Amino acid sequence: MRQIYLVAAEFRKPSRLYFEISSTYPAQLVQVDNLDAQVRNSDFVIVDFLGLTTKHIQHLKLLSARTKFSLIGVLDTKNRQHILQARSLECKKVIDRSKPFAALLLELRPLLGDYSHAEISSECSVEMEKAVVAACSSFAQLSTAALIGADLPFAKLKNGAEELASAIKAEGLNAWLSAVELHHSHTFCHTMMVAGHAAHLSMALDLDSDEQFLLTVGALVHDLGKIKIPLSILDKPAKLSSGERNLINKHPIHSRNILRKCNGVPTEIFEMAVSHHEILDGSGYTQAAQC
Repeated sequence: MRQIYLVAAEFRKPSRLYFEISSTYPAQLVQVDNLDAQVRNSDFVIVDFLGLTTKHIQHLKLLSARTKFSLIGVLDTKNRQHILQARSLECKKVIDRSKPFAALLLELRPLLGDYSHAEISSECSVEMEKAVVAACSSFAQLSTAALIGADLPFAKLKNGAEELASAIKAEGLNAWLSAVELHHSHTFCHTMMVAGHAAHLSMALDLDSDEQFLLTVGALVHDLGKIKIPLSILDKPAKLSSGERNLINKHPIHSRNILRKCNGVPTEIFEMAVSHHEILDGSGYTQAAQC
């Protein structure tokens, strides 16, 4: 995946799009004055034109002349100044900041790529590859739906869970784990591994089909609240700061708040999402049920 920079004049009031983009793609927030040598030819720079000055535009022009990155503008398409600034910077694409995120995501995905897409080993069977793609796609659709406040696609999740279970039944848990471990996203990799272990355990326990479904789908949903945390933190290769760790530890509360708004979520799935970090002796986190 290319590096994505979300650039603005200042971040006291960043565009709502920047929060949504950073929850969908691993993106780095940068003030326009600080955007410089780290940008490479293959990178995407998404610029919020709100508050940009002539000095900012000139800085971006000089940087663009040295580094042929792809520039996307987030702006008010009825604002003549924004339009002229975007033209002067030769933006690859301009995005109307008033559009809902669901529509914007359809515009961004062909440019930025599909972050849910997994790298599949050449040793992986066609059937296993199909199952990985189905499971990752269902998880991505779940995350996007939760992010934009749409109904959660449980029918799609069921299909993904069934593909996952069939692949493990046919080729075994180790084959599944080997297939998903190459995913570029730690969040996707972790979710797929947990779901694989859950499906395999449900089979080993000889649970009935309904219980197997609940356990596998619950595993796919268990970290849903992480959509409220930027992927740059979730997928950070270095050690997390205490503040970043505290943000991540709140994801069960976010899961609870998302799932409470959805009709028909089975109790078992709700409890897995909200309480999977609780420990019987009370030493877990985040005591979400009491918040």
